[in-house]
This record gives sequence, structure tokens and C-alpha cells, in this order.
Amino acid sequence: MTRVAGLCAALALAVVTSSTPVQAQLGGLRGRIRDAAVDKATGNAPAQPAAAPAQAPDMPHVDLLLDAAGVDKLVVAIRAEMADRDAVAKELAALEPRPDYDTCLGQAYNSPEGQRLQARQMELVQQQGTLTDAASLQRFGEEYEAFGVEQKAYFRKECGPSRDEQTALEYELQGRPEKVGAGALGLDPEGYGYAVAKERVKPFCAIANQFREGEEARFPGDGTEIYWVYYPAEVTTLKARCQELLVLLEDVS
Repeated sequence: MTRVAGLCAALALAVVTSSTPVQAQLGGLRGRIRDAAVDKATGNAPAQPAAAPAQAPDMPHVDLLLDAAGVDKLVVAIRAEMADRDAVAKELAALEPRPDYDTCLGQAYNSPEGQRLQARQMELVQQQGTLTDAASLQRFGEEYEAFGVEQKAYFRKECGPSRDEQTALEYELQGRPEKVGAGALGLDPEGYGYAVAKERVKPFCAIANQFREGEEARFPGDGTEIYWVYYPAEVTTLKARCQELLVLLEDVS
């Protein structure tokens, strides 16, 4: 599954059915009950376990609270992603197959080293037909795998990456910058916490003047029973830093 498809699946989990409006957080919410970590970050934890919570119990959990400290971390992460995007662009350019790749490959096969590798491959194929016991077959498998690595390394050295190899490497490289950003936040690079944090900025900033500092904000998202939800600390911070964040996000959109 691609990261985009995976994120879409995460968004879909936010849509649930209820007899009352669901306060789901668009963009990858992990649940409907606010956990202790968010309570502590916002200063709204109840004094006693049995006491009523300071905010509605359906406030969402977020991997990165966009308060002052969280936005500082997000800025560092976005800049790390931007830097890696530049590095990836250079690496992708170096992976471009040479125009005469097929011609080069033919010449490499016909070179003395290429002929030796082909002969060795034939020997291994013939050897396989004589093996009957499991131990011998296992040893053969290991030997053939090592030969394949040697053969691939030779042709790559002579002619550069193959088209199949380039496609696989391009896919891996293109997904790397966002993982670097997630890592800068201390979040799971394979998860969606960082992507969700970025995604929560633009909807709020588009209508930030409708909200007052220190108050919770929630408004409908796209779809049925889907809402954007922001803690009071997030509202205060985002109103002050929307312009800065929007400029940064333009480079990683």
C-alpha cells in the first residue's frame, strides 16, 4: 500500500456512526477519548480520577499537539523534510539510466568477465540437476544467491542501474523525505502522525480569524460526521504562527 493510500485508509477510520454528532478529527485520529498525555500538555487534566474532565471526552488524540512546543518541533521536521527532498533530487538524477544502457549491457556480457560469469551460471544450473538431498540443495541455493549478487554488481558497475532497479529505487527515495520529517519529530516513520500534523494546519489557518485564543475550535471537514478539532493551546499558537507554517508547507506539499 502506498503512503497516500494508507493515509486515506487512516482518514476513513475517523468516520463512525452515532446517535449524536461525532467529533472525529480529520487526518488520522487515533481515537475518541483524550489520553493522559494530551491532558498533561494542555493543562486540563482532572484533579481526581473521578472528577469530570475539563473538556468534552470526545476530544481526539493527536500524535503531535500543535501548541507552542509542538509547532517548534513541526517547523524543525518540515525543514528536515525539505533538506532531504533536495538530497533525493540529486540522488534521483544520479540514478538516470544511461541512454545506451542496452548497448552497454551487450558489451558487458561479451567482455571476458561477462563470459566468465555466464559460464559460471551454466555450471551452477547443471550442478543443480545432480543434487538430491536437502542439505546439498540448501548449500546450492546459498551459492547461487551469492553468484547473483556478484553478477548484478558487475553489470551495475559497467552500465549503471537497470530500469527495474531504478524504478524500485525511485519509489523508495520519493517516500524518504517525509520519513525523515517524522523521524525528526520522534514519530514512527512508517506511521501517519507527521502527515496528519501537517494536514491539520491549513484548514485551521484558512479560517483562523473566526476563533478566539484560548478556546477550543471545531468545524466540519469534508464528509459526513467529520470534524476538525483543535485544543485551546493549539488555537492560540496556530493563530500566531499560521503565516510561518503556510510558507513552509508550500515546499512540502
